[in-house]
Amino acid sequence: MKLKSLVIAVLLAGMPLATQASLVTKTFISTITVGSLAGSYGTGSFTYDDALVITGYETISALDGLKVNFTFDGQVFNETNDRDYITDPYPALTFVNFQAIDLNYLLANGVNGVSFANSTIQELYISGLNASTNGYDFANTMEVTSVPIPGAIWMLFSGLTGLLVLGNRGKKTNTF
Repeated sequence: MKLKSLVIAVLLAGMPLATQASLVTKTFISTITVGSLAGSYGTGSFTYDDALVITGYETISALDGLKVNFTFDGQVFNETNDRDYITDPYPALTFVNFQAIDLNYLLANGVNGVSFANSTIQELYISGLNASTNGYDFANTMEVTSVPIPGAIWMLFSGLTGLLVLGNRGKKTNTF
């Protein structure tokens, strides 16, 4: 009888209880809404321990075990690539009454191992959760672009013309 009790106790100890925490993974698609890459998208997922989520407003971060994976432009990034990884602490996932409402994740070119294949991108910021679809509303990029100055050519030619006029003026001689 003691052996039977021991077997039952071992089996019950190994069964998960409803109150035990579990890891939750959600996937998302993030579409860029501004810049030259508008319409491009990345895919990803985040994983968190649901025991950390409480009623009301709650934010968890990488310090709490938040894991983020994101694929964009053929490259794979994770939580350690966030610009402010651990320091602020980021990335961060915000909940209201157990519903994830925002993933704050920022990739910056040249920081924490991030090197974008598309060199015009300086930052990729993911934020905003569409609760009706569990997909992200937007991702924004900050890009470096050269801005042409339309007046530069006009200024160059007017400056050269002015120099020619001044140069020719000194060569004229007065004849009386």
